[in-house]
Amino acid sequence: MLIKKAGQYDVVVVGGGLSGMYAAIEASKYGATVAIISKKKTGKSGSSVVSKSIHRFSSKDSSLKIDYFNKAIGAGRFINDKALMTVLIDNGSDSVENLLSYLPNLYLNKKNSDGILYSNIAYHNPKKGFFITSKIREYIDKHTCISIFDGFTGVEIMTRNDSVCGLIVEKNNDLQYFSAKSIILATGGYAYIYKETSTTNDETGDGIAMALRKGLSTVDMEFVQFYPYRVVFPAIHDIFPNLFSEGAIFVNEKNERFMENFPKKELENRDILAREIFKQKEVFLNLDMCSTSYLLKESPELLEIVKNHPGKPLKVVPKAHFTMGGMRIQSDCSTDLDGLFACGEVTGGLHGANRLAGYALTETAVFGPIAGRNAALYAQNRIHGDIIPEAPFLPQAGQDDIKAIKRQLRDMMWKKVGIVKSEEGLLEAKSVIIELKAKLEKTQPSSLKDWIETYNMLILADVMTESSLLRKESRGAHFRSDYPLEDDNYLGNFVYQQGSWVQMVFETPPEP
Repeated sequence: MLIKKAGQYDVVVVGGGLSGMYAAIEASKYGATVAIISKKKTGKSGSSVVSKSIHRFSSKDSSLKIDYFNKAIGAGRFINDKALMTVLIDNGSDSVENLLSYLPNLYLNKKNSDGILYSNIAYHNPKKGFFITSKIREYIDKHTCISIFDGFTGVEIMTRNDSVCGLIVEKNNDLQYFSAKSIILATGGYAYIYKETSTTNDETGDGIAMALRKGLSTVDMEFVQFYPYRVVFPAIHDIFPNLFSEGAIFVNEKNERFMENFPKKELENRDILAREIFKQKEVFLNLDMCSTSYLLKESPELLEIVKNHPGKPLKVVPKAHFTMGGMRIQSDCSTDLDGLFACGEVTGGLHGANRLAGYALTETAVFGPIAGRNAALYAQNRIHGDIIPEAPFLPQAGQDDIKAIKRQLRDMMWKKVGIVKSEEGLLEAKSVIIELKAKLEKTQPSSLKDWIETYNMLILADVMTESSLLRKESRGAHFRSDYPLEDDNYLGNFVYQQGSWVQMVFETPPEP
């Protein structure tokens, strides 16, 4: 296919969410010419736009940082990348406070109910990520010279002399090429690989798939966090967990409170609650014991749903929410490919087997600027490489609609590689993935974007399934019904690179 030249930049950022925008802003501060490539509109794409805007971070007090570190490592079931977690905790407070220069309405609360400075939180009121992402986009438009290319899908990273030199992108079935001295992948995670997800439909793992095609490694791809607090009917609404301290409960289709015998009831860890919901035929949110005055104050949108749909039960379905796995990076956001950097949910290792609530947006505030700064510094000593861009894996255009293949994949991943896994189901998944990949490669798609996304999702589905098969235990968000307990033989990470698997095993849970 003909690939047109689109321009050249010092730094090309792939992704229009918070990580990508923060990276682009920081790179521009170092004098780099910067372009943002985004599948959707920059500031209106990725999971950050549909977040609750909440940032949690540690106090600057060194002893309290240790407490935060221990909590994060414990939540990750002791397989977190400790170097990355140290960067997050050491820089979280300053990074979130720095956001006030862009987000003056960001509310910072540095005290918990006891007045102790360790439970730090920042959020926008109302708690909607869009109010943050849109303001950062406005800042870019008004105060920087960053070039933004919305509606472009990253296709393939180009290299010359073992370092990046550009990126092939797609828009409206046409291919274009951006020459770049360095590239930052901030394409988000891969939760859209599941039929049920709380993320946006651009979260198809494109950045990870591009990295894999360049021989780079991924880690922890079996760990996906499923969010149990979402009403899906008669309207979609995320439930704030504090409702369950005020009388709300979950019941199944038999009107049974199935969490009754659990110590924390509906406030159990998300992975436990998601599994118990998944086991039921249907689950509903019961608000009979929750006062109207409390709902009016703390959850008026939920109260409005109840009023607008009298007599209709509030059906709940857990959703794929956050992907802990992704590209392996160093603490400076560099990768094993010179000139390629990554930040945000596209990366893996930081959160281990499960992420603490509120850490995702703090991660964007910490690692986005780190990636931007180091990509800009790298570009200062480079020149543009002259190559002929090509992506031979792409198909010929035609009239085929491949959306059915994508739907089949997402449905299968939800059933076989989702909240509850088993060897039998995972082996069935591998067979389906092989069949769908063969089917896709025979098509001539009417939409090249749909084909690329589905191709990338199949690559990731294969890695996720194999990683889940290799981990013959249950740890964090990864649950095997045939191996329901943690096993110290798997106290480590599964790393995939160039078709091979490496198991990194720790002898004992790592000390902080």
